[in-house]
Amino acid sequence: MFSAKQQRVLVLYAGGVQFTEPFSAKRATTLLTEYLDLQFMAEADLIILNQVEPVAVTWSLASSIGQAIIKHYQNYDGFVVLHDCSAALYIANLLSHLLKNLGKPIIFTGTVLPKPTQLEKNKPVANEMQLRTNLITGIQLATLNCSGVFLAYGTIIVRATSAIDAKSFSIEPFVSWPELPVAQIQFNVNLLSVVSKRTKQVPQLYPKFVEAVQVITLLPTQPVINVASNVKALVLTGLINPATLTHLTLPTNIPVILCTKNYSGKLPNNIIIAQQLTLISTITKIMVGLGVTTTLADFKQWLQKEL
Repeated sequence: MFSAKQQRVLVLYAGGVQFTEPFSAKRATTLLTEYLDLQFMAEADLIILNQVEPVAVTWSLASSIGQAIIKHYQNYDGFVVLHDCSAALYIANLLSHLLKNLGKPIIFTGTVLPKPTQLEKNKPVANEMQLRTNLITGIQLATLNCSGVFLAYGTIIVRATSAIDAKSFSIEPFVSWPELPVAQIQFNVNLLSVVSKRTKQVPQLYPKFVEAVQVITLLPTQPVINVASNVKALVLTGLINPATLTHLTLPTNIPVILCTKNYSGKLPNNIIIAQQLTLISTITKIMVGLGVTTTLADFKQWLQKEL
């Protein structure tokens, strides 16, 4: 068994992390390389994938991250992705479904402090200190005997597919779903008991996904729903029960996914219940499923299989 110091970790900077100076690839490379020199858990290399601060989720960025991981997969024992906290949840979920038979850890981390204003002169320094801490922790996590895509911000370590958006009043960037406090697991050996171990098999990156997924939150007095003409799958959340659905005219030519834990009513063949997935994991899994399946039966099987 090799020691931790012999392991190699690839760090991918994917944008959206605050620095004390305006971002440039040269500045970020210098700064992040200095941080990497501070840790001794593994030999770490750095690649700059994105030089902008993304304000929204960029699905093409998820593909580029996945392609970089596949390209360098056999040369590294784990991967750390530095990315904007608000977008990382969605990108990490998409990668969880895009990468088939992943046998190594991919750790998303960065900073969670809001963007500083001119009146908050100390916040950029706090951002960089937090980035340094989270980066080193991410590298340590990437050397563990586990596999999967994880979010690791501060003391929170959670599997990407078990995380949801935090409430506006919460100080934590992510919370777990549905009941188990998975997001509260600290960085220790307990992490190994809830995740898969490493495997030697090289994963496959699915070549495409379909973004034309519409999400509608049903209300108690929902009179009608409007589905866009180009939609390939419809996701319903909110008040889902037989009484509500009876008064709705649902599409019959595309998959309709109900995000609910309990439903006892009889459903048409194209309506599927996704009771074990978070909303974000459901949406991203649907996107990948639409790209890799051709029939409704295959799509159902894809959506209902476990990671």
